[in-house]
Amino acid sequence: MRRAHQDVKIYGIQDRRSHPLATKPWLVRWAVEGRQRSRAFRTKAEGDRYRSMLLVAHRDGDLFDRATGEPESWKPRPVDMPIHAWARRWIAEQWEEWQPRTRVSAIEALARFIPAVANDETAPPKGVRAYIVATLEPGAEIDASNPLEEWLTRAAPAIGALESYRGRPGILPLSRPNAQLDELCGLAATRPG
Repeated sequence: MRRAHQDVKIYGIQDRRSHPLATKPWLVRWAVEGRQRSRAFRTKAEGDRYRSMLLVAHRDGDLFDRATGEPESWKPRPVDMPIHAWARRWIAEQWEEWQPRTRVSAIEALARFIPAVANDETAPPKGVRAYIVATLEPGAEIDASNPLEEWLTRAAPAIGALESYRGRPGILPLSRPNAQLDELCGLAATRPG
Protein backbone atom coordinates (compact mmCIF):
# COMPACT_ATOMS: atom_id res chain seq x y z
CA MET A 1 0.00 0.00 0.00
CA ARG A 2 1.45 3.38 -1.06
CA ARG A 3 1.63 6.11 1.54
CA ALA A 4 2.60 9.78 1.41
CA HIS A 5 5.87 10.48 -0.39
CA GLN A 6 8.95 10.76 1.77
CA ASP A 7 12.48 11.58 0.64
CA VAL A 8 14.48 8.45 1.53
CA LYS A 9 17.86 7.61 0.02
CA ILE A 10 19.65 4.35 0.76
CA TYR A 11 23.33 4.27 -0.10
CA GLY A 12 25.80 1.43 -0.53
CA ILE A 13 27.76 -0.19 2.26
CA GLN A 14 30.91 1.62 3.34
CA ASP A 15 33.99 -0.51 4.10
CA ARG A 16 35.98 0.89 7.05
CA ARG A 17 38.25 -2.12 7.63
CA SER A 18 41.32 0.05 7.04
CA HIS A 19 40.42 2.19 10.07
CA PRO A 20 42.37 0.72 13.02
CA LEU A 21 39.68 1.41 15.66
CA ALA A 22 36.67 0.15 13.70
CA THR A 23 35.20 -2.81 15.62
CA LYS A 24 32.19 -2.76 13.31
CA PRO A 25 33.75 -1.88 9.96
CA TRP A 26 30.76 -2.25 7.66
CA LEU A 27 28.65 0.93 7.61
CA VAL A 28 25.16 1.12 6.11
CA ARG A 29 24.23 4.71 5.28
CA TRP A 30 20.88 6.20 4.38
CA ALA A 31 19.06 9.52 4.62
CA VAL A 32 15.48 10.34 5.63
CA GLU A 33 14.29 13.76 4.50
CA GLY A 34 17.86 15.02 4.29
CA ARG A 35 18.96 13.74 7.72
CA GLN A 36 21.89 11.36 7.39
CA ARG A 37 21.72 8.01 9.18
CA SER A 38 24.16 5.16 9.57
CA ARG A 39 24.50 1.86 11.36
CA ALA A 40 27.66 -0.19 11.74
CA PHE A 41 27.95 -3.98 11.52
CA ARG A 42 30.67 -6.52 12.30
CA THR A 43 30.27 -8.41 9.02
CA LYS A 44 29.40 -7.41 5.48
CA ALA A 45 26.58 -9.99 5.43
CA GLU A 46 24.88 -8.32 8.43
CA GLY A 47 25.17 -4.94 6.71
CA ASP A 48 23.81 -6.33 3.43
CA ARG A 49 20.85 -7.87 5.25
CA TYR A 50 20.00 -4.62 7.03
CA ARG A 51 20.38 -2.56 3.83
CA SER A 52 18.15 -5.03 1.96
CA MET A 53 15.48 -4.69 4.64
CA LEU A 54 15.64 -0.88 4.30
CA LEU A 55 15.30 -1.18 0.51
CA VAL A 56 12.30 -3.51 0.77
CA ALA A 57 10.57 -1.21 3.26
CA HIS A 58 11.19 1.78 0.99
CA ARG A 59 9.96 -0.10 -2.08
CA ASP A 60 6.81 -1.15 -0.20
CA GLY A 61 6.07 2.48 0.64
CA ASP A 62 6.67 2.31 4.40
CA LEU A 63 7.04 5.65 6.10
CA PHE A 64 10.37 6.13 7.84
CA ASP A 65 10.42 7.47 11.38
CA ARG A 66 12.17 10.84 11.57
CA ALA A 67 13.55 10.16 15.05
CA THR A 68 15.05 6.71 14.45
CA GLY A 69 15.44 6.78 10.67
CA GLU A 70 13.99 3.26 10.41
CA PRO A 71 10.69 2.21 8.84
CA GLU A 72 7.71 2.77 11.13
CA SER A 73 6.52 -0.77 10.43
CA TRP A 74 9.59 -2.05 12.31
CA LYS A 75 8.47 -0.47 15.56
CA PRO A 76 6.77 -2.75 18.03
CA ARG A 77 3.36 -1.63 19.18
CA PRO A 78 3.87 0.60 22.23
CA VAL A 79 1.86 -1.67 24.50
CA ASP A 80 4.17 -4.63 23.68
CA MET A 81 7.40 -2.61 23.79
CA PRO A 82 9.76 -3.14 26.75
CA ILE A 83 9.95 -0.04 28.94
CA HIS A 84 13.67 0.52 28.24
CA ALA A 85 13.14 0.35 24.46
CA TRP A 86 10.18 2.73 24.74
CA ALA A 87 12.29 5.11 26.84
CA ARG A 88 15.07 5.13 24.24
CA ARG A 89 12.62 5.81 21.43
CA TRP A 90 10.75 8.47 23.37
CA ILE A 91 13.95 10.29 24.39
CA ALA A 92 15.13 10.24 20.75
CA GLU A 93 11.82 11.72 19.61
CA GLN A 94 11.96 14.55 22.15
CA TRP A 95 15.72 15.22 22.14
CA GLU A 96 15.85 18.05 19.59
CA GLU A 97 13.09 20.00 21.32
CA TRP A 98 14.48 19.81 24.86
CA GLN A 99 16.95 22.07 26.62
CA PRO A 100 20.04 20.36 28.10
CA ARG A 101 18.72 20.38 31.69
CA THR A 102 15.45 18.81 30.57
CA ARG A 103 17.37 16.07 28.79
CA VAL A 104 19.43 15.32 31.90
CA SER A 105 16.34 15.31 34.16
CA ALA A 106 14.38 12.96 31.90
CA ILE A 107 17.28 10.54 31.56
CA GLU A 108 17.97 10.52 35.31
CA ALA A 109 14.29 9.91 36.11
CA LEU A 110 14.03 7.04 33.64
CA ALA A 111 17.29 5.54 34.92
CA ARG A 112 15.68 5.33 38.37
CA PHE A 113 12.29 4.20 37.11
CA ILE A 114 13.29 1.34 34.81
CA PRO A 115 15.10 -0.76 37.45
CA ALA A 116 12.31 0.03 39.95
CA VAL A 117 9.70 -1.76 37.82
CA ALA A 118 11.89 -4.66 36.70
CA ASN A 119 10.28 -8.12 36.69
CA ASP A 120 13.43 -9.69 38.11
CA GLU A 121 13.18 -10.90 41.72
CA THR A 122 16.85 -10.18 42.34
CA ALA A 123 18.24 -6.70 42.90
CA PRO A 124 19.27 -4.83 39.76
CA PRO A 125 22.91 -5.50 38.84
CA LYS A 126 25.57 -3.05 39.94
CA GLY A 127 26.02 -0.26 37.41
CA VAL A 128 22.65 -0.66 35.71
CA ARG A 129 21.58 2.93 36.33
CA ALA A 130 24.82 4.32 34.91
CA TYR A 131 24.39 2.00 31.91
CA ILE A 132 20.81 3.19 31.35
CA VAL A 133 21.94 6.83 31.53
CA ALA A 134 24.68 6.12 28.97
CA THR A 135 22.37 4.28 26.57
CA LEU A 136 19.33 6.56 26.69
CA GLU A 137 21.04 9.35 24.74
CA PRO A 138 20.18 9.20 21.04
CA GLY A 139 22.92 7.61 18.98
CA ALA A 140 24.35 5.61 21.88
CA GLU A 141 25.83 2.23 20.91
CA ILE A 142 23.70 -0.60 22.31
CA ASP A 143 25.58 -3.88 22.60
CA ALA A 144 23.04 -6.71 22.94
CA SER A 145 25.75 -8.95 24.41
CA ASN A 146 26.47 -6.57 27.31
CA PRO A 147 25.34 -8.28 30.56
CA LEU A 148 23.47 -5.13 31.66
CA GLU A 149 21.61 -4.97 28.33
CA GLU A 150 20.78 -8.67 28.66
CA TRP A 151 19.39 -8.01 32.15
CA LEU A 152 17.27 -5.12 30.84
CA THR A 153 15.95 -7.25 27.99
CA ARG A 154 15.02 -10.03 30.41
CA ALA A 155 13.70 -7.97 33.33
CA ALA A 156 12.12 -4.83 31.88
CA PRO A 157 8.32 -5.06 31.62
CA ALA A 158 6.35 -4.04 28.57
CA ILE A 159 4.65 -0.64 28.60
CA GLY A 160 1.26 -2.37 28.69
CA ALA A 161 2.24 -4.18 31.91
CA LEU A 162 2.67 -0.92 33.84
CA GLU A 163 -1.04 -0.95 34.66
CA SER A 164 -0.34 -3.94 36.92
CA TYR A 165 1.81 -1.69 39.13
CA ARG A 166 -1.27 0.18 40.36
CA GLY A 167 -1.34 -0.11 44.13
CA ARG A 168 2.09 -1.76 44.42
CA PRO A 169 3.88 -0.56 47.59
CA GLY A 170 6.31 2.24 46.81
CA ILE A 171 4.77 2.92 43.41
CA LEU A 172 2.28 5.72 42.79
CA PRO A 173 -0.88 4.81 40.87
CA LEU A 174 -1.01 5.52 37.15
CA SER A 175 -4.01 7.48 35.93
CA ARG A 176 -3.87 5.94 32.43
CA PRO A 177 -2.21 2.85 30.91
CA ASN A 178 -0.05 4.76 28.43
CA ALA A 179 1.65 6.90 31.07
CA GLN A 180 3.70 9.89 30.05
CA LEU A 181 7.05 10.85 31.50
CA ASP A 182 5.64 13.11 34.21
CA GLU A 183 3.92 10.13 35.81
CA LEU A 184 6.92 7.88 35.21
CA CYS A 185 9.16 10.44 36.93
CA GLY A 186 6.79 10.45 39.88
CA LEU A 187 7.07 6.67 40.09
CA ALA A 188 10.85 6.80 39.96
CA ALA A 189 11.04 9.38 42.74
CA THR A 190 9.22 7.04 45.15
CA ARG A 191 11.81 4.26 45.02
CA PRO A 192 15.26 4.47 46.60
CA GLY A 193 18.15 3.62 44.48
